[in-house]
Amino acid sequence: MGKLILYIAMSIDGYIADADGTMDWLPPIDQDDQTKENYEKFLETISITLMGRKTYEDILSFPT
Repeated sequence: MGKLILYIAMSIDGYIADADGTMDWLPPIDQDDQTKENYEKFLETISITLMGRKTYEDILSFPT
């Protein structure tokens, strides 16, 4: 059996987005080269990602 890791950003009341549908309450992600490299290495270890429809649609709008 594989390992299951739960990684979630959630406010104390159980929501990801605020009432306006934004996630401005989350701290900004450091975009330096080391952070990107570490995140890419982490993603290589994942075989399945499960997310909600709204989260997926928001991610599609992110710049590449």
